[in-house]
Amino acid sequence: MLVAVLTIGSTVLGFLRDVVIGAVFGAGPSLDAYLVAQGVMNIVLGLISGAMARSITPVVARQAKGCSTTGSCSGHRTVDVAVTVTMVVLGLAGLVMAIFAAPVVGVLAPGFGPEQTELAVLLTRVVLIATVLVSGTNLLAGVGHAHGRFGWAGAQGIPFNIVMIIAAAGFGPRFGVLALAVGFVVGSLARLVLQFLPLRSLGLRIAPSLDLRDPGFREIARMLPPLLLSSAITNVNQLVDRAVASTVADGAITALSYGWHVVNLPESVIVASLLVPLYPAIGAAGDDRAELRRLIRRGLQAVLAALAPIAAVLIVVAQPVVATLFGYGAFDGDAVDATATALRWYAAGLIALGMSTLFVRASHAVGDTVRPVITAIVAMSVNVVGDLWLGPLWGIRGIALATT
Repeated sequence: MLVAVLTIGSTVLGFLRDVVIGAVFGAGPSLDAYLVAQGVMNIVLGLISGAMARSITPVVARQAKGCSTTGSCSGHRTVDVAVTVTMVVLGLAGLVMAIFAAPVVGVLAPGFGPEQTELAVLLTRVVLIATVLVSGTNLLAGVGHAHGRFGWAGAQGIPFNIVMIIAAAGFGPRFGVLALAVGFVVGSLARLVLQFLPLRSLGLRIAPSLDLRDPGFREIARMLPPLLLSSAITNVNQLVDRAVASTVADGAITALSYGWHVVNLPESVIVASLLVPLYPAIGAAGDDRAELRRLIRRGLQAVLAALAPIAAVLIVVAQPVVATLFGYGAFDGDAVDATATALRWYAAGLIALGMSTLFVRASHAVGDTVRPVITAIVAMSVNVVGDLWLGPLWGIRGIALATT
C-alpha cells in the first residue's frame, strides 16, 4: 500500500509533467527529437543498467536474511562491486554514444530532416549525462528493496517530475526543448540523492571495488547475459516503433509516447507497485515451491481483477480521456486524435502486459532467465514485423497494434 500510494503520487505528477510539456511544445518535431534522444540514452542504459538492477535485488535479499543493520551484511560488498562495475561500463558507453550521436540518430529517426536531426543530436548528448544517475538510482533502490526499504524508492518520481515541470513551464518558452534535456539530468540527480537516505540506516557506505571474485557479484554475473538480452529486446521494440513513426508524420512519436503513458498508468500503479515488495519476497522464498506458487497466484489474481475493467474503459473512452489529460495549449485537436488512436490500440494489450510483467519478474527472482528471453524474442519479432508491415499501412494505429 505504501508503494502504491507513492506511485500514485509520482504518477499524478508525471501526468502533470506531460500535460505541461504538451501544452508548451505540442505534438511536433521538437518534442519528437527529445523523445528520440531519450531512446538513445535508453540504448546505453539497456547495455547493463536494467539487467544489473533486476539481478541485484534477489541476490542481496537472500544475503540480507538475518543480517544486522550495522554494515556487516555480506550483501554490502556485492553492492560495492556491482555499483562500481556498472558506473565504469555505463560511463564509457555513454562517452562512445555521445561521440557517435549523429549517425545513431540518423538510424533511429530516418524520417527526420537536417534541422530536426541536429536538434536530436544535441539533446542526445545532454541526456546521456543522466545514464550514470539513472543507473545508480535503480541499483540503490534495488538494494533498499532487498532490505525491505520501499518508501524512498517509491518517492523518487516526485522530485524528478517537479524538476521537469519547472524546466518545461519556467524555461521551455525561452530555451526551447533543450530545457527538457537539462531538466532530465537535474531531475535524475534528485532521484539519486533520495536513494542514499534509507541506505544510511542500513549502515551501507558505497565504496569503489572491482573484486570480481565476490560470490554475490559472481551470482549476479551469471544472471546478466539473458537479462542483458532481454533489456536489448525491450529497447529494440521501442526504437523500431519510433523509427517507423518518424516516417509517418510529425508528432507521431509524441502521440505514441503519450498514448503509452496513459495505458502504462494502471500497469505502473497496480502491477509495478505489487511487484516491488513481491519481487524480493519471491527471491527470498528460494526453493520453497509452495510459497512461490502462493505468491504468484495471489499476484496474478490481483493483476487480472484490476486490469480487465480498466482496459475495457480505456478502449471505449480513449478520446475524452486524452482530451481531458492533455488537450491544452499547443496540444491541439489533431494531437488529441492521434494520441487517442494510439491509446485505444495499446489498451487492448493491457492485460497481457500486466501478466507478462508478473511472470517475467517471478522467473528472474527464482533464477530462470532463459525462458523469459525466448518469449521476448518471439514477441520482438512479432512487434518488428508488425511495425514494418502495419506502420506504413495504418500509421499510428498499426504501430500500436503491433505492440499489442
